[in-house]
Amino acid sequence: MDTQSIDFMRDKYIFSKERHIRKVRKNISKERIRLFINELKKYKISLLKLSRKEISQRDRNLLLNIALYIYEDDRMLKLIRKNKTLPFNKLSKQTNINMDFLIKWRGYILAYVILASDNKYVDIYDYLDVNFKELENNNTRRTYVDIDIYRGVVLEVYKNSAVILTSSGEFININKRNEIIGADICGRRKLGLKPYKKLIICISLLCFIVGALGFYSYGRERSTIVIQGTSRIKFTVNSFNRITYGYSATEKGKLLLNEAKWKNKSVTSALDDIFSFMSELDMIPNNRKIEIIVTGESLKESNIDNISEYVSCINSDGDLSNDIRVIINNSGNEKILK
Repeated sequence: MDTQSIDFMRDKYIFSKERHIRKVRKNISKERIRLFINELKKYKISLLKLSRKEISQRDRNLLLNIALYIYEDDRMLKLIRKNKTLPFNKLSKQTNINMDFLIKWRGYILAYVILASDNKYVDIYDYLDVNFKELENNNTRRTYVDIDIYRGVVLEVYKNSAVILTSSGEFININKRNEIIGADICGRRKLGLKPYKKLIICISLLCFIVGALGFYSYGRERSTIVIQGTSRIKFTVNSFNRITYGYSATEKGKLLLNEAKWKNKSVTSALDDIFSFMSELDMIPNNRKIEIIVTGESLKESNIDNISEYVSCINSDGDLSNDIRVIINNSGNEKILK
């Protein structure tokens, strides 16, 4: 047929709007369906990918009219069969349909073209409720069923689902197991994670914000602690009462920082280790006095009490020559621990 004589009509054909009561029918041949799937593969069309795309009745009707327009145009049909793709530019000009739309629904259009144009797939095509729009308007038959239930012929079977083709032209992946290819079955759409996409995004964003705030808070300096023995050692404390940084300019101070396990420990636990290594490395002054200067936010009383208990434990051996005094200036509040 001459291409120039064909006028494209957007609404000549239509998938039935009503859910007709279907008569029980024989299963469609597995071999026919396998041939159809193999044909789709030649066009690089995946049924599973098609089934994951939700498409409106209006768009399906438009795609049906595009496919049947191609079927009626011998030249274009031969070109598509030769190149295994749609001539998007040409088709867009002849139908006045946006090329992006044609590219997006390429798989659906080609699937309809294959079914309509090859007699091998007549049984599958006959399964579709295709009608002229003007006749459809006179059709009053209607069946009320659960809109979440889909009925169709099984095209592919997976472990926990099956892809079906409905009478209204949808490729749907439904929750079914051990189905027979070619059987006429009903089932609910396999939802996957798509319905929860917004929730997942919100939770991910919330986790990111909480994580970012936590990271910022963990790294933010709250207090500075300077311990003065024979060497001067400086520590920084974060909002979680953890020591995040330590520094000393002396060799013994650096040795202590390398040996003591202070990083990311609580102030109390870290200071216990520091005092122990100060004693082992002979870093306690002859006057047995250790000064602790806290700037910024003051240490909690619980931290001071724990340091005091540690000093008391050291001084409880009865040997006064080993006793130490810790003078702590807690952001302006001075206290002597002994």
